[in-house]
Amino acid sequence: MTTTSSYPLISVIMPVYNHEKYVTQALLSILNQTYPNIEIIIIDDGSKDASCAQIEVTIANWNQSEEINRKIQFIKQENRGAHETINRGLSLAKGEWLTILNSDDYYDLTRLEVLLQQVLAAKAQIAFTRVVGVDDKGSPLSPGHRWVSWYEHAQFQLFRFTTPTIGFCLLESNIAVSTGNLFFSSHLFNQVGPFKDLKLAHDIDFLLRALIFTEPLFIKENLYFYRVHGDNTATKIQHLTEIEWTEIYREYLCNISAKPPINRQAPCHWYWPSEFLKWRLKLNMDRGLDVYIEKINKPLFPFEKKQNLLSEKNKKLIPITLISHELSLTGAPKLVVDLAACLKSHGYAPKIIAILDGPMKQVLKNQGFSVHAIFDRSKFEKNLTYKLISPLLLMFALFRVKGKVISNSIMSGPIVFFLTLMRFWNKPIWYIHESFPPAAVTKGVVGKIVALLMSVAKKISPPRLWFGSEATRKAWKYSEFPNGQVMYWSGIPVQSIQHKEKKELKSLLSVGSASARKGTHTLIDAFLLCANENRIPKDVTLTIVGFPDRNSSHFPPLADTILKVVTSKHKDRIRMIGSVDPSQLDEFYQKADVFIQSSTMECMPIALLTAMSIALPIITTNVDGCVEAITDRENGYLCFPYNVNSLADAIAGAVNNPQRSIEMGVKAKETFDARFSLEATQDNILKEINLRSANVV
Repeated sequence: MTTTSSYPLISVIMPVYNHEKYVTQALLSILNQTYPNIEIIIIDDGSKDASCAQIEVTIANWNQSEEINRKIQFIKQENRGAHETINRGLSLAKGEWLTILNSDDYYDLTRLEVLLQQVLAAKAQIAFTRVVGVDDKGSPLSPGHRWVSWYEHAQFQLFRFTTPTIGFCLLESNIAVSTGNLFFSSHLFNQVGPFKDLKLAHDIDFLLRALIFTEPLFIKENLYFYRVHGDNTATKIQHLTEIEWTEIYREYLCNISAKPPINRQAPCHWYWPSEFLKWRLKLNMDRGLDVYIEKINKPLFPFEKKQNLLSEKNKKLIPITLISHELSLTGAPKLVVDLAACLKSHGYAPKIIAILDGPMKQVLKNQGFSVHAIFDRSKFEKNLTYKLISPLLLMFALFRVKGKVISNSIMSGPIVFFLTLMRFWNKPIWYIHESFPPAAVTKGVVGKIVALLMSVAKKISPPRLWFGSEATRKAWKYSEFPNGQVMYWSGIPVQSIQHKEKKELKSLLSVGSASARKGTHTLIDAFLLCANENRIPKDVTLTIVGFPDRNSSHFPPLADTILKVVTSKHKDRIRMIGSVDPSQLDEFYQKADVFIQSSTMECMPIALLTAMSIALPIITTNVDGCVEAITDRENGYLCFPYNVNSLADAIAGAVNNPQRSIEMGVKAKETFDARFSLEATQDNILKEINLRSANVV
């Protein structure tokens, strides 16, 4: 090489911190490169050892020839951290191509020449090479070393038949190993942006952000020497790896969800609809999305006591058992709580048994109820031994049943039919609060057992069925048990409401376990459609209460819903709230201007009835029990389930006609008071369990 003018300038950034033993070898591996045109920016990040002295001696002793151009800057600064030091060096760099060398590693002397030749030939924007692990003295690690085993396995993953691109491999493992192994154009750096403040993973974070723009080039030559020693940052703070990967996955998912990546090989649903979903699930990439769900951290409080509407004479308590499928903070367990409170005030001593434990247990205990949860949810999901002994636990619990039995929810079916056979002289009541057809409890192996129990129970002494709505009764019309009684129940007394003058409706509220059945994705799409088309004022907001607190993003459709919100330009207008204690819900209802029930299937949702009880304007889908409560354009707005346009029309109609909407809300309250309030429904409940008043004991 006789001249450097025809060679693109390569800038090498070398951050230095307390590496006096290694920095000379690192610097010489740059100075002695076969490539002629190199800018070297050395930044000491506040070293407390002799690193600076070693650098100064190395520079002074190195003889630059006329054929080789080495522009050297040596900067000393107070300690700022690796990412800030690297970013400062890159901001000063003038090269068309950029790279980094950590001061405890070193280059093969042909590295930069080979890299530039390869990226130019491949028209690539970023590249990395194979890495050789070396020990404290610079000698290659033995084949049996733990790091070598990890690295070679990671390399093998790249060449599996099931790995379609380098990008997919990078999602699983940082096969580039180190920041120093990255070689990229200044143009790409301007697109990707600076390195982030991550202790261990700023290299893989940069690579995955670069994936959005271009596919990396992997060169299968050993051109980078990575030193594995006790002073490595990675060996000191390994516990941060999981935290940082979670953050990286979250940003990557947001990037690919906002719009299709420029790099058409990038792992994403746009270009790899089937393959990317497999990797996304395998790597649990959605795990960081829970950060976008607001958590309301307040202590659990007992429910407000309901008004005692009957006489409280003769307080000899009658035992009764209420059975629920779980004790989550959702509608079905809340119904059990309210029903238990009502029965307690009318001469009963309710005992609650639940199949699965949950936070509602504390609410019940706060009200003084006897509560027994048969299964611990976390143990039941993970512990095989616990599953094996579960039948014994179930049998033990059911033999503790006392008095009359009301089993709530279709999911309690197996218990209902077991109790029917065990206690045929005292029929349990099966209170079904879903609009699922009977086949929902007769599917699979367990379902076959339930079907058998149903058949036997029908011949001996069938249970008494209550249906939470007329729609549910119709769903069971042609089942093994067509006969049953519709028993509306809200547990909410008639309330006197002070109407506030409102000229605008700004706050939209939806309450329920965010899911496909609740139509959460349709609601968000409809709201965004209204916002994007300016069909509602810019200060109208949507609050959705009920996103699962634990592993909410492990179900891809729900994770996609979260991503749709956070990548939208209207993300600040949508609040996603986690599950809350029922005593905290009142605050959300009181602040709301419009209530939306976007479900695809409902029996008679407690959330809808709660909104009606306080005269909120209602928007709901025309499904099942909802149409028994709301009549379109009379006491609320009805729209079609799954239909974004229909729901968007209803939202725009309600918000833009506030006076009319408020009047319909008042009519909704009148409907509630007459048909669904505690006063309107409890007599039927008490009559059915042979108690017309508190005097009948």
